[in-house]
Amino acid sequence: MLGFDDLEIYVVNLIDYYIISGMWAAQIFYFLSFIPQIWTNYIGKSGTGISDLFMFGYLNGYATFLLYAFCRDLPFAYKFWPSLAATGVLIMILQRLYYDTSKAGRLIGFVYGLNLAAMLFVIPFALQDPYGIGSLCGWANVFFTSVSQLPQIVHIYKTKSVEGFSVMFVLLMGMAGFLEFTTSYLAGLPAQTIFSALRNIIAVLIYLVQFYLYKKSNTSHDTQKS
Repeated sequence: MLGFDDLEIYVVNLIDYYIISGMWAAQIFYFLSFIPQIWTNYIGKSGTGISDLFMFGYLNGYATFLLYAFCRDLPFAYKFWPSLAATGVLIMILQRLYYDTSKAGRLIGFVYGLNLAAMLFVIPFALQDPYGIGSLCGWANVFFTSVSQLPQIVHIYKTKSVEGFSVMFVLLMGMAGFLEFTTSYLAGLPAQTIFSALRNIIAVLIYLVQFYLYKKSNTSHDTQKS
């Protein structure tokens, strides 16, 4: 029969296991969340289902997060999988530019190019002051990812449509946010990580409400037309 001390050790070990496995699972889910959206863009031959401001936010969000993760030396899971997720964001941006051959599309591509150049400009400063730049980038990540969600929410609200926006992208992102929030809190990671995960959970809940409202609305409209 387990004594109190044995039970306490068992619970501590269980929490440690959850933290380690949860950190990896969260970052894996973040990476996997982009695959359904990339597939949706490919099938629809369009990248306009997602707001450009949303993509700009995600691009800068992942850039600042990676600087934050490497400069503040976060666990390896926060370096490896976000690097792959950032690649997913770049693929979605390339899809957006490839499928839109208009003059406006070329202009947006030019802006993306300037954005990438600005990111590279920060790297030498990060090498000189990793802790200071890392902390700053951590809060910048919270800002960029928080702001990036708003244009997509507004875009869906204005168009009253979720066409071109993958629900699996949202669900996987929500699972990742929950795991990241709980594990980062239990592991005592910097506040930037906890706030970023909490922001993600709130955004996912809003997206799910929009999917319920506008997917249902679009289905009813299509039924009336037929």
